[in-house]
Amino acid sequence: MTFMWPIGFVLLIPLALTLWLWRMPSRMLTVMRIITTLLVVLAICGPAIRLPSRAGTVIVVTDQSQSMPPSSRDLQNEAIELIQSAMSSSDSLGVVSFAQSSLVARTPGAGKTPGGHMDMRKDASNLNDALDMALSLIPPESPGRIMVLSDGRWTGLNPTSSATRAAARRIAVDYRCIEHTTANDTAIVRLDAPAAVTPGESFMLTAWVRSPVRQEISYSLTGGGKLLASGKRTVPSGLSRVTFRDKAAQPGTNSYRLTVTGGDGDPMPENNSAKLLLGVRGPRP
Repeated sequence: MTFMWPIGFVLLIPLALTLWLWRMPSRMLTVMRIITTLLVVLAICGPAIRLPSRAGTVIVVTDQSQSMPPSSRDLQNEAIELIQSAMSSSDSLGVVSFAQSSLVARTPGAGKTPGGHMDMRKDASNLNDALDMALSLIPPESPGRIMVLSDGRWTGLNPTSSATRAAARRIAVDYRCIEHTTANDTAIVRLDAPAAVTPGESFMLTAWVRSPVRQEISYSLTGGGKLLASGKRTVPSGLSRVTFRDKAAQPGTNSYRLTVTGGDGDPMPENNSAKLLLGVRGPRP
C-alpha cells in the first residue's frame, strides 16, 4: 500500500494533543474518537494499492548465423507478425538479431515497423550476448518475455548464465527451434590430429565423415595454402573414417582445411568443411 499525500500524517500530532487536552467523558467515546480521527487522517493521505500491470515487453531474438536454414528469415518474420497481432496496445515488441555480434533491429514501442533483421557477420552464433541485450531492453521491475528463434547451435559463452539472470528477474525465455532438415546431409563430424609434432615427423590426419547413404564423395585437403590431397572415395551409410598423411616442416603452426562434397541436395553445405591448427615444436630458424 502507498499513500498519495503522506504529508497528511503530520496532522496526527495536533490531533493527538487535542484528544489529550479535551478528553471524552467515557472510555468508549474516547476509543471511537481515536478511530474516527485515524480514519479521517488516512482518508486525507490518500491510501492506494498498486496493482500489478499486465502490460509488458516482448523481445524476439532472431538467429542470423550461417547454420540457419534458407527459409529461416521468412519463418522468423511470420513469428514476429503473429506475436505482434496477439499483443494489446499497452504491450511493446522489440527484436534483437544476432550472429557473431548482436544488434537491436527494432526497439520496443517502435510500432509495427517492417523487417526485424540486420546485416552482420554470420560466421558465429553468440546467443549469450543476444540474451543480455534482450534483457537490457526490458525495463526493471516490468513484466517481460523473451522469444528465441534459433537452431540452438550457439558459440561463445554458454547462454545458461543469461537465462539465469532472466529467471532472477522472473522473465521467461521461450524457444522455437528453426533448423535444417538432416535428411541427405553429408557432414564432417570432426578432424583429428596429434596435439603437437616435431620438425620432420610424419603424422596422420583423421577425418570422421557422416553420410546418409552409401555414396561417392569428393574430398580435398589443403595445408599452408597448398593442395595436399584430393580425390574421390566411396563411403558407407553412417560414420566412416578418412585418413591423410603429412610431414611436419619448420617449427610453427600449420593450418589445414578439409572439404568434402556428397550428392546433390545437401541441406547443410556449411558442415562439409573443417579447419585444424597443428603445432610444430622446435627452435625457430
